[in-house]
Amino acid sequence: MTAGTLASSPSRLLTKRSVIAIGEAMKRSFASAIATDLIEGTSNSQTSFILALFQRRAYFELEAARYAAFAATGATVVVGFPDAVNDLPKGIYGIDLSKRDELIDSWVLIVLNGSLSAAIVAVDDHGLVDGGGSIEASRSFVARWTFRREDTVEAFRQIIRPLSSQLPARVLAQAESALRRAESTPMSPGEQSLATAVEVLGSALEIGNASPGSYATDWDLLTDVYNRRFFDRYVRSRAVESAAVVVATLVDVDDLSEFNRQFGVEAGDQVLITVADMLRKERRPGDLVIRYGDDEFLVLAPTADRESALSRAERLVLAARALRLPPPFDDESISISASVTVADPTRIPFDRLFDGLNLSKMLGKNVARMVD
Repeated sequence: MTAGTLASSPSRLLTKRSVIAIGEAMKRSFASAIATDLIEGTSNSQTSFILALFQRRAYFELEAARYAAFAATGATVVVGFPDAVNDLPKGIYGIDLSKRDELIDSWVLIVLNGSLSAAIVAVDDHGLVDGGGSIEASRSFVARWTFRREDTVEAFRQIIRPLSSQLPARVLAQAESALRRAESTPMSPGEQSLATAVEVLGSALEIGNASPGSYATDWDLLTDVYNRRFFDRYVRSRAVESAAVVVATLVDVDDLSEFNRQFGVEAGDQVLITVADMLRKERRPGDLVIRYGDDEFLVLAPTADRESALSRAERLVLAARALRLPPPFDDESISISASVTVADPTRIPFDRLFDGLNLSKMLGKNVARMVD
């Protein structure tokens, strides 16, 4: 099989790290859709369907509890890998891909729900790309993915068809029911906005035509996050010509210059490393963490309302307060200030973001502020 299953979306060369990030975004969105349906009383879990194909059973085992949780909501969950499919968690149906050469190198995740449809089809091209953080994370895949309903339905039909002989009739009936519901439910304005925003951020994960060496220079080696060069390349990307907006949060480490003068630059580097590690842990799937300046980080996230955007920035400030440096600096506290806005990714108002940071510092630091 090739990544051409999603005929209307462009093929992209992604690292395994990026494929996982997109898959995580899809699974998180699916969980949110289920919760929203339950709250609004529109839940029909019998027409929710997840299809996931893995290169190895071990990769599935890492996610088995999450897929079991999805099955527990009443969703139909089908997983495949090239191995025996016995002893799966309750409610999960298995397909042995050992004799399916066209699928042996593929990673597939498709979710169908009344309020969400998403798919990624990624094919291992057996290459490595610098900048993935590790050899495993740097494996490269040719991938196509979408949060668009009609594209997801097409991908689901093409992939479920050759696997149908290995599935019980009841599961196939549930697949058809999920397809009918997806085809008959138009995308809401909120879904359209989410799809566009996540696709814009996902374009930044694309390796594209860059050489391995140039991709490596997009990575900040000290803090293990993307660097300013990466952000500039992201802004130039043709994908950001859409009307999507993102949440841009500019984070500044409080009093880093003072810390450097007192303890030395190497100690200051440890502060930056610690803050960057916190930002990575706090980020949600689809978010991008970028070292924008010497002591500033930029976090880009799919669009949200202003209150949610500010709330997320405040959580980052709160998380920084709990950080502890390694000895001999473990008695020293860390704090950050943050300013946040919702904007077109090609026209982020950095002058106002920096003004917001300066005002926060004047008023005592250790706070987050929304700017227009």
